[in-house]
Amino acid sequence: FPLSFGMGKVKVCTVHDVGEGGSKSFPVNDDFGKVLIVHQHGDWKALSPKCTHFGAPLSAGVVSAGRVVCPWHGMSFDVETGAVCDAVGADGLQCYSTEVVGEDVFVHIPDQSSDTSFVKGKKGEEDTVVIIGGGIAGRSAAETLRLYGFGGKIIVLCKETTLPYNRVASSKDFSTSHDKWLLRDQQYYSERKISFMLGVSATKVERGDPGKFVIETATGATLVATKVILAYGAGAKVPQWPGASAANVVTIRDMSDNAKIRHMLEEGGNKKKIVIVGGGFIGLECAAGLAKNDNVEKVTVVTRDAIPMSKVFGEMIGSIIRLLHDKAGVEFVTNNKKTSIVTDKEGNAVGLDTDKGKIDADVIVLSIGATLKTGSEPTFSRECTPSINDDGGINVDSQMRTSIANMYAVGDIACSPQPYLKEVGGEVESKRVEHYGFAATMGKVASASIMKRADANMDTVPFFWTVQYGRSIRFIGTVYPGHAVPAKVFGEVDKMKAIAYFVHPKSKKICGVATIAKDPQAAAAAELLRRGRMPRIEEIREETDLRKYL
Repeated sequence: FPLSFGMGKVKVCTVHDVGEGGSKSFPVNDDFGKVLIVHQHGDWKALSPKCTHFGAPLSAGVVSAGRVVCPWHGMSFDVETGAVCDAVGADGLQCYSTEVVGEDVFVHIPDQSSDTSFVKGKKGEEDTVVIIGGGIAGRSAAETLRLYGFGGKIIVLCKETTLPYNRVASSKDFSTSHDKWLLRDQQYYSERKISFMLGVSATKVERGDPGKFVIETATGATLVATKVILAYGAGAKVPQWPGASAANVVTIRDMSDNAKIRHMLEEGGNKKKIVIVGGGFIGLECAAGLAKNDNVEKVTVVTRDAIPMSKVFGEMIGSIIRLLHDKAGVEFVTNNKKTSIVTDKEGNAVGLDTDKGKIDADVIVLSIGATLKTGSEPTFSRECTPSINDDGGINVDSQMRTSIANMYAVGDIACSPQPYLKEVGGEVESKRVEHYGFAATMGKVASASIMKRADANMDTVPFFWTVQYGRSIRFIGTVYPGHAVPAKVFGEVDKMKAIAYFVHPKSKKICGVATIAKDPQAAAAAELLRRGRMPRIEEIREETDLRKYL
């Protein structure tokens, strides 16, 4: 939207144009564009019409309990204020006052748009918050502190040498300039007095003076904080295989890994044979991204599964994913148990030995999972060691508080309560959720907790997504180990459309929903799980529209 409008009151629709519980976008004029009209409980609300994450039309999403939910990635906004509820991006929506005159709905367009990302405040100005980690969770925490009026110092330690960026592009995009991945520029952070220490990781956290933490860094610098947010995330799992350290063997997790692959593709001028070890989310996204690259001759995916992603999405959606890759010329070695890297006399990888023999490779990409034990996580002195699980995960409550006062944990490292599972299985389970959007919401909640806000509570349902060859595949909720076969699945592989429902092993209540080309059913499923309104599996039919249960 432009900064200046000055159009006053504009008729956009009638009361008959949007049904109860619905939303629809309407044009204002050519200069201004559109507004989203939301009709819920007899009230009429007007907001900016596109999600602030990637511009999805919110009219294609769902309206639920005072929220409008993006159909693509599950980001949600408060219809009263436009504020972010479940984060993926960071900015809220613009809100406009409405007026109903007779049967006509008018929107009042102000002279100037408001900045929804920054509130100058003095609360906590004597505090210093040090955020250890500059990924999506750390960035979300820093920005939300300022949004909520925090007036103290904010310092973010970031072991990467770049400002926060769209990390999920690392496994998908091998052509766009990395500068375009940045989520904000330096001016944005400078204006909000958020200080990033790039290329700097924390090595130790210990107690200092009463009520303070001392953070030692790898550069030898020492910081003093009154509050600490742990957000240092996970790293790519690196197998201890002979040849895994070869120069042309690379993991895929972040921008630097992406840069290495780009460099190897461009070397020598010849087209490259790529072998990807691992058929999960990231491995398959990488295959899809590389299959269309002009510098690639062939892509082969080596996986232990018979059908890609079937342990997450079920066999039908897994078969659709396989069909998408087949059409793009990607080859698969499935049900593979044997994996070893073949090297030449110089130590360069030249192939991968599998159950089906050797596969020639110019580049080998390892995508076999993530680990919290990367060697770059900080140590803790005895008096400020939070409760840590065997896998390195840090236990937190629903406000992201650890067992240590004024210490919070967010993102991949945080093992947090999942309130939606109480309705599903009878108890609130704690889980680590390694996901971009979930991490962003955790950062937001931690900041709300620091600011002692009433909405400092994590009730988000995990909303996973992947886009491959233009097809969006989504998964909402959870699947329990050993129970990855859908209780019900509807769709057709050839038409590349499907929806699958997974149930809790004991209660048999729906705990997860997977979709492909079924928007906005995923967004509706997330809200139904969050609100405890998901129908019983016995009620589900092929024609079921989950929106009717909202």
